[in-house]
Amino acid sequence: MVTVGRHAENTITIDGDAVSRCHARFEKRAEGWWVVDNNSTNGTFVNDERVSGALLRCGDRVNLGNTIFRSCCAECGRLIDETKYSTSPIDGLTKAYNRRYLIEQLDAALRRTEHPEHPLALVMFDLDHFKRINDSFGHMAGDQVLREVASLTQQHVRPGDVFARYGGEEFVLMLPGTDLQGAAALAETIRAAVAAHVVTFEEHTISLTISAGVAQADENTCVANDLIRPADERLYQAKCDGRNRVRS
Repeated sequence: MVTVGRHAENTITIDGDAVSRCHARFEKRAEGWWVVDNNSTNGTFVNDERVSGALLRCGDRVNLGNTIFRSCCAECGRLIDETKYSTSPIDGLTKAYNRRYLIEQLDAALRRTEHPEHPLALVMFDLDHFKRINDSFGHMAGDQVLREVASLTQQHVRPGDVFARYGGEEFVLMLPGTDLQGAAALAETIRAAVAAHVVTFEEHTISLTISAGVAQADENTCVANDLIRPADERLYQAKCDGRNRVRS
């Protein structure tokens, strides 16, 4: 199964507000490939006809938002014509980079980084009680919260840093040339800015906080996950310690 939408965890991520978080999926059935709409806001269209699900024939045009896919035949060995779309490195909702791009940049940075002369730190943070926001105010309010938190964070991103939406309500800042102490100080600045911010959505005002974990690469850090793992563990510790705090 191939999933398509603006959420970072989809197989294919599409930028654009016309695309839902988990817009549609391509799935293989006995009779061939189907496209199935996931109750998207703006619908899935095959040859300009809105469908809830449809068996694809060679050459069918599948429209999701402003993106067009063209179905391929079995002889092509492909589900869709890859020349008909570009997989954006940008998360459609928040305009931050997506997780795939972060991993690529982190792996590349680790290959060229010499420790400790050229430190590399990582901040991982997520929104506290985000499910409560969605349950209380709806997913559109949750989307607005994510956009505003991303915008606040972008104000503290320097040239060369990589700010990415890691998935759901979780974000990551990759900080080349920054040590653990500097990264923790930056994380605290962002934490305080989010805590002081109030999101207004329709008639609601929504207060929010974040928790953050910080880690620095060392001689044993070889690939992206070697740095993500300790940052995530410290994020978990921040949650356990009561949330709305930074642990490094």
